[in-house]
Amino acid sequence: MPTAFDIASIQFPQGSEVPRLVMESRGGIECLKFLDEEYLVRAGEQRQEVFLIVKGSCLVQREGAGAERRSGDELAVIEATPESPVFIGETAYLVGGPRTASVRSALSVWALRMGPAHLDFIIARFP
Repeated sequence: MPTAFDIASIQFPQGSEVPRLVMESRGGIECLKFLDEEYLVRAGEQRQEVFLIVKGSCLVQREGAGAERRSGDELAVIEATPESPVFIGETAYLVGGPRTASVRSALSVWALRMGPAHLDFIIARFP
């Protein structure tokens, strides 16, 4: 189960838009830390949450992959840093339909969980 963290605990490079995004979003963005093997998204889900991973790495697995890590189930390994954050889950919102892959934490992941309105806000205010 992810736990909350304070965005101020992450050292972003000067000029980073991430802390400003959290402050200007008018609430609703959750700062969550996922521990090893916790799922951020699961294949087949209809949810449209979007995650901005600001620190850590995660494993993207094909649809139908089991709960245990097995060689061959991997589609990608994603690593994010405060200097180079990474979005995941945006395809389910932008294209529609269920999630096509599962994403789970590898070691720890610090991420911002946002709803579709937040992605619209980002597109409008942070091009």
